[in-house]
Amino acid sequence: MSEFQLDTDAARVADALMRSATQLGELEPVNRQAGAIITAAPAPHRSGLLAASVRADVTAHGVTAAGHTRYWTFVHWGAPRRNIAARPWLLAPVAEPDPRIIELYANHMATTVAAIE
Repeated sequence: MSEFQLDTDAARVADALMRSATQLGELEPVNRQAGAIITAAPAPHRSGLLAASVRADVTAHGVTAAGHTRYWTFVHWGAPRRNIAARPWLLAPVAEPDPRIIELYANHMATTVAAIE
């Protein structure tokens, strides 16, 4: 860890911290890439409509992936009253740490920190 004098370096340190917080906070492009990995998970296939309906809604704060057919929730989460077993294919990339998603965020962090130094 580097040492610094707070009385002489305080402004420089504060500026560097503000820049890094801003750069690390720009996660929308990384979230978009993570969303592409999540939505590429193979959906149960009968007609292909279910797989084609899956979309990722991306913001700077995260990714929300969902199907946009009327029955996607029954297939994904199941419906015990209708004897439909759950097949949560969208959770597969995030239930167990997916190395591709971890690598995306790790690379973003490393690139941002390297640009600050």
